[in-house]
Parts: sequence; C-alpha cells; structure tokens
Amino acid sequence: MLVFRFFRIPIRIDFGFFATVGFMLLTSDESLVLTVLLVCLLHEIGHLSVMAAFGIPLKRIEFHGAGIKIVPENKALPFQQELFLLCGGCAVNLILFVATVFCNSRNVLVFSAINLILLCFNLIPAEFFDGGRILLLISEGTAAERGVYIFVKYIAPITVAVFAVWLFFYFDVGITAVITLFYFLMASFIREFS
Repeated sequence: MLVFRFFRIPIRIDFGFFATVGFMLLTSDESLVLTVLLVCLLHEIGHLSVMAAFGIPLKRIEFHGAGIKIVPENKALPFQQELFLLCGGCAVNLILFVATVFCNSRNVLVFSAINLILLCFNLIPAEFFDGGRILLLISEGTAAERGVYIFVKYIAPITVAVFAVWLFFYFDVGITAVITLFYFLMASFIREFS
C-alpha cells in the first residue's frame, strides 16, 4: 500500500487500484481509460464538494481496486448531511451527462456515456455503492430496515452478478464488460468483509 499526503490530506493507494488500471489499459483504448479515470475523479469531487459545503472534515482518501473511498473524520453525520454526501458524486455525473449528451463530438459523447454508466453503476443498490448506502440510510430506524439490510448486503450483489452473466450470453456484450463488472463486484464485496 502506498501512503502519502497531498495538501495535508492522507492518501492511501493499494495494489488493487493499480491492478484495475492495468487491466483497463490491457483491455481498452488508452484515451478511454483516461476518460474513465477523469469521470471517476469528477464523481469524487462531487462528494468532496458536499463535504466542503457542510464543513465536514476529511480524514483520508483511499484508492482500492473497487474504486475510490472518501472517509470523513466523523462517521456519524446528521441524516441530511450524509444523504447529500452520498448523492454528491452521482449528482455531478448526472449534471455532466445532461450537459454533454446532445453534443456532436464523438469524444464528448463518450464522456457523456461514461458519466451515465458511472451514475447507474454507483446507484446499484448494494451496500458498497452509493445507491445501497442511500437505501440503508433512508430505511434506518424503520420497520423495513432489516429487509433492506439483507437486500443490499446479499440479494442485490448476487442479482447484479447473475444479470451480468445473462447480458453476456443473451446480448453478447463482450467478455471484457462482464469480467470488469464481476471484478468490481467481487473486489467491493471482499473489501467490505476484510
């Protein structure tokens, strides 16, 4: 694990992050990989912007094989702040998608599509994605809390994995897409339980 400070912010980068970038470079066009990394960075800037707006102190930023994790100093945030924080990254992706979807340039349309894909990916209702954490937050203290917990912890990740296999065999979407989806799901799952 590589650990350093950037503007006094502790940054941790584990080997899985480099493995993911390496895998993407082996299976995709270099400019596409750079665009994906840019969109991911903009997503995280959305989370950081919400933190700055609410004055939430940042503890560290972690780069894993399954993505980037922003860790606030105080994990017990008020409901509204936590909800805005979880929605911040997806809001940036949605704004960028809407702002660029009607452009005629191929590169801008690729940028737009990647924003839409990252938005949808982060809204997967699994515990290790923004969508799952939003569901858990909204259901906290309600009668549905236990059911939502089981859904986002176990049912959603398994359903998404089965859906990816179905997409591969039914639509022939390409082995790279399926392997990438499985990799992110498994890396996220392993990170949550390790």
